Amino acid sequence: MFSVFWLALPPTVFNHTRGGEAIGLISGLRHPIFRWDYIFGTVAAGIWGAQLDTPAIWLVPIAFIIMMVFGGVVGLLGVRLPGVRPGIALSVIAFGALILSEAEPELPIAAVIVVFFAIFHGYAHGTELPPSGDGLFFTLGFAITAVALLAIGVGIGVINQWSSLEMVLEISGIVVTMAGTAFLWQAIRPSDKRTNRGAGW
Repeated sequence: MFSVFWLALPPTVFNHTRGGEAIGLISGLRHPIFRWDYIFGTVAAGIWGAQLDTPAIWLVPIAFIIMMVFGGVVGLLGVRLPGVRPGIALSVIAFGALILSEAEPELPIAAVIVVFFAIFHGYAHGTELPPSGDGLFFTLGFAITAVALLAIGVGIGVINQWSSLEMVLEISGIVVTMAGTAFLWQAIRPSDKRTNRGAGW
C-alpha cells in the first residue's frame, strides 16, 4: 500500500530536495510500470527464478538487477546498443517459453540467459532519463521498481510447490509468451519508425 502511495506522489512533494534528484528518483520509480514489455519481462524473470528453486530463486533476481543497472549506466553514458526493443521483446518470449516448459538448465546457463536480457532492459531505462533528472537517482528508482516486479514474479513462481496450482504457471507462461510475440511484432514491423529510445508500450 505504501509503495502505491509513494509512486502516486507528484514530484512537487519533493521540492525540499534538489530538483534533479527528485525528478530522477520519481521518474525512475515510475518508468518501468508504464511499459508493458518491461513489466512482463521482469515479472517473468522472477517467476522462472522461483521455478528453478534454491539458490536460483534469489540468484536470478540479483543477477537481473545488477546487470539491469549496468545496462542502465551504459544507456546513460550514450553508448550505442543495437536491437534494444527486439531484445526486450525476445526476453519476454524466452522467459515465457522457459516458464511454460519448466526448463531447468544448470545455474551458470540460467545466469547467462538472465544477464543477457537484463542488459537490454536496463539500457532502455538508461536512455530515457528526463532532461532535468539526476542519473544516479533515476537508476536507483527504476532498480527499486524492478525489485518489486521481480518479487511479484517470485511470489507467483512459488506456486509450483503446489501441484494443484501448476495450471496457473502454465497459463502465465502462455500469456507471457503471447505478449512477447506481440511486443516483438511491434518492434520489428516495417511500419514502425521508432528508435530504440522509448522502447516501451
